[in-house]
Amino acid sequence: NMVLIKGDVRVGLSRLCVLNADGRAEEYARKAISAARTKEQKLAASTQLMQVYFKTRPDNWEKALGREWKKVIKDHDKPEAAAMIMGRASLAKSDFLKATVFFRQVIDWDESLSGQADKMLAGVYRQLQAEPGTKAARLIARQKTVSRADLAVLLVEELRLTDYLMANSGRGTSEAAFQTPRQFSKATESITWPTDISGHPYEPDLKLILAYELEGLDLYPGPSFSPEQAVTRAGFARVVQDVISRLNNDPGLKKAFIGSRSPFSDVTRGNYALNAIIVCTTRDFLAADLDGRFRPDDAVSGAETLLAVRRLKQDIKSRQVKY
Repeated sequence: NMVLIKGDVRVGLSRLCVLNADGRAEEYARKAISAARTKEQKLAASTQLMQVYFKTRPDNWEKALGREWKKVIKDHDKPEAAAMIMGRASLAKSDFLKATVFFRQVIDWDESLSGQADKMLAGVYRQLQAEPGTKAARLIARQKTVSRADLAVLLVEELRLTDYLMANSGRGTSEAAFQTPRQFSKATESITWPTDISGHPYEPDLKLILAYELEGLDLYPGPSFSPEQAVTRAGFARVVQDVISRLNNDPGLKKAFIGSRSPFSDVTRGNYALNAIIVCTTRDFLAADLDGRFRPDDAVSGAETLLAVRRLKQDIKSRQVKY
């Protein structure tokens, strides 16, 4: 019992040292980890060490925080306080994608900090809405789901992808990418458009996207486009993969991970979108959950979609589109 008490005391001393800017905070937290005799005490001490790294920001604090997080998530099922620290640390680095993953996971765990995580996530959405961009992008940022029409308008108006493809011949896989805007307009006059986009508020954008035949936003049999159908995370991964492939003139990217072992517990090796999912997650366009699931059939959120599109937008502006 004395060992356990010493561990608890050292956690408390570490917290006091953080408040008083005392350099012994890390020392006490590490001693608390060593003194811990139960999983709960070790979790409390490890979480305090993470808090020390986050609050005091020593050299290489991000790497140190990440190392401790890997230990915590390996040994504990629902380390919500540690996940909250990781979410805040991600926000401090303006990594909104990772921040949303951590906060959403705490909400899904539905433990004592879920309400706090929900407020933090709402703050992320507000910040995304406040950033410069198109009106459509700001509206889509808070949506829980994104339709095929929503995604099309983001690619056309926020990313301006079709402008880029028209201006950079040879980078697209469709003949439309080799034409000037005037040639493109004339060429699309003969296309028979699906009836379910006629009169849609985003009809011009939908026609532009359909002309470029992006994977994941192509036509269904009929033909139809189903503009209001929700885009799944797997479907969005296919769209992003196709965009990256075209921007880099790298068709081989779409086969880079075929036959590879799936790193996700809910995506099989033979899944049609596995290559695209790996491409997106290894390049931080999408993120898996903390428990290793990707949730391929769940709807992609507005925040996830906008973050990926804005990152692509930055790369197009800088003309540095290599990954």
